[in-house]
Amino acid sequence: LPAPLDRVAYAGLSVTAPLVLGDVDRVSPLDAAAGIPPNTPVLLLAGGNDRLATPAEAVAIGDRLGPRAKVVVFNGAGHLG
Repeated sequence: LPAPLDRVAYAGLSVTAPLVLGDVDRVSPLDAAAGIPPNTPVLLLAGGNDRLATPAEAVAIGDRLGPRAKVVVFNGAGHLG
């Protein structure tokens, strides 16, 4: 979505997610990574300027998955570009 519609969509999701998902704070990509089958290679892509899904979060998921994960950070990229 083009800016500023991306922010409007994200805000809408933030408001409605608790109604649909229950305890939305318990939805954690870091915890969900534990459910990926052990022999599955994983490629994590992150934008260097992403404030919604930060490179540090991608690295933490990669660390949790170990050597089968590769993290690629695109310097200067945001969440959608």
